[in-house]
This record gives sequence, C-alpha cells and structure tokens, in this order.
Amino acid sequence: MIGRNELLAPAQRVYEVVDTSLGPVRIQSLTERQRSQWEADSLDRNGKLSKKGLLTAKARIIAESVVDEKGEKLFTPMDVDRLQDLDASVSNKLADACQRLSGISEADTDIEELEKNSEEIPSGSSPSA
Repeated sequence: MIGRNELLAPAQRVYEVVDTSLGPVRIQSLTERQRSQWEADSLDRNGKLSKKGLLTAKARIIAESVVDEKGEKLFTPMDVDRLQDLDASVSNKLADACQRLSGISEADTDIEELEKNSEEIPSGSSPSA
C-alpha cells in the first residue's frame, strides 16, 4: 500500500497519441486541479450547468489536454473559440480520448446527468468541493 508521500508526489501524467483525420495528436491526462477547474467552468455562479460551459466543454478539455512531444500544452484558453470550429469528428474523437485518459466517464459528461447534478449543488457551495 502506498503512503502519504507517494500520493502527494507530483502527478504522473499518462500520454496517448490519437489518430485523427488531421493527423496524430498527443494528449495527456489531467491533474485533479485541472479536472476540477474544467468541471467548475461548466457551471454558472449559482452552481447550475451553464449554456456557455456546455457549449465549450469539448474545446476546453482539448485545450487543456493536447501537448507536444515535450509535454508542453499547445493551446491556451484563448484558443477555445477557434477549437470549436474543428470538424466535429475530430473534436469528438479528441474529447472522448481526453476524458477517458483522465477518468471522466460518459455519465460525467451526459447532459441530463450534468443538469441533474447541477440542481443538487446548493448555491454558494464550491462547485469543486
């Protein structure tokens, strides 16, 4: 069994190359901090699923996960709008791989499930708590 020091050590990222119609794309798993931020960015100030958060969810996880051969992110939050213009087959393939690599299940991203869960979060609560 591992101990405290092993759990608190810097995250060991997992990498994968995804073949797309545009060519191979390297992605990395998210840290818990990145995943929590991605989830929080899907909610409005009242802790409910926001339209903007839902519309940008795939582009945001792609921006956070796509890296070069050195593990450096290729995109910034400023690229999210342009990433939304990717061909849907490419963005779906990348977003699905990013979510799988980071342990985000389909239930976590199911629209009805997200809406139901966002209604259960009391206002004033931290969305990542």
